[in-house]
Amino acid sequence: MKTEIVSFFATDGMVDNGYIQSTDTPIDDNKKVIISVHGMTSSCFKGRDKTIGKILLENDIDYFTFNNRGSEILRFSLKSDGKEVQSVLAGTAVENPEDGLYDIEGAIEEVVKRGYKNIYLLGHSLGSTKVLYTMTRFREEESKYLEYIKGIALLSLVDIPNFMKENLKEKYEKKIEQAEKLVESGKETTFMPEDSFIFPITAKAFLYYAKNYQRIDFARYHDKEYDFKELNMVNVPLFMRWGTDRELIIEKPEEITKLLNNKIVNPKKDINFIEGANHSYNGMEDIVGEQLINFIER
Repeated sequence: MKTEIVSFFATDGMVDNGYIQSTDTPIDDNKKVIISVHGMTSSCFKGRDKTIGKILLENDIDYFTFNNRGSEILRFSLKSDGKEVQSVLAGTAVENPEDGLYDIEGAIEEVVKRGYKNIYLLGHSLGSTKVLYTMTRFREEESKYLEYIKGIALLSLVDIPNFMKENLKEKYEKKIEQAEKLVESGKETTFMPEDSFIFPITAKAFLYYAKNYQRIDFARYHDKEYDFKELNMVNVPLFMRWGTDRELIIEKPEEITKLLNNKIVNPKKDINFIEGANHSYNGMEDIVGEQLINFIER
């Protein structure tokens, strides 16, 4: 086994960094690799990545995990326009999750360049949202990347807009008004009050999740009439999991899994929850890894 530090360009010029772990098996037409996309404020150095990566490598599957533009709360990153490299604000507090498309495209390009032809996309939390949004865009645009993607795995896909509404309750509309005033006055990177979100967040990013979220609004578990059209666009094997302890969902995980198993028509779906797991799967990373292996081998 070897571990290699990797720096690559997202397809909009953002510089992303991570590492790829690989076995000694040569990369050929049968070799598999998982690309991991983390969620809010996270990074590629979580214990979950370490444990899942170890289990995958033991089963001859390589693992590529990287810090996307939403890593940490607020930081500076590098971005190239093709002529010069500039420093730009990045992190959960300022990112537009739709831009995760560019990070994932860049990661796919990186592994394809290395010879991989069998790619599985693994997302966690907002990373799952980014993966599903990316797959939706790929299908709409008949992307050249689709031929390489053999399956997707979504851990703790959350309905962020509804979660915000339920938690803010009567303060929801007032927070939106406050964010709008800040953006209109040119203060879009001003932080919202501490009680606005689960993490520190700027006015512009808050407004996206609270009001302008339509393009990522596909985890509508509260809407029993919704047909989950984006999930039903996925025609490769689909793996989904939630925990039952302090998960960032309003509905119970058993209700969500029952709903989706009825709504999702994918014949190769594997939708369930892990009893006792929390949102980060702390202490149960090995169970996630083993279930992923079973999913991929099937």
